[in-house]
Amino acid sequence: MINLIRSFLILILLFTPRYELLANNLEDFDSYMQSWEQNRELASQYLEDALKEFKAGDELTGCATQQQAGEYGIKATESLIKAIKTKGNEESIPDLEAGLNKWRELRDSC
Repeated sequence: MINLIRSFLILILLFTPRYELLANNLEDFDSYMQSWEQNRELASQYLEDALKEFKAGDELTGCATQQQAGEYGIKATESLIKAIKTKGNEESIPDLEAGLNKWRELRDSC
């Protein structure tokens, strides 16, 4: 009986760090996804505002707003890339990096 308890304790000790690592990865993933969602929404709103400003003829404000949209788009995409890397599925990373470059291009075009 004592050997069974020892064996059980050894198993618990061996597997506990893995569960903690999984919990940390899940917390990181959730955090990255929350950041992605918030920054994506902000980028979309800033893009809409920039479009309105350009249509109204206010290029200076439109450019500043477009740059803000680019910054939030970059943050959002970087968070999504980190989330995907946390899950270990990196097949879509090249497409996301291409999108990241588009956000940088949008930010820097004004």
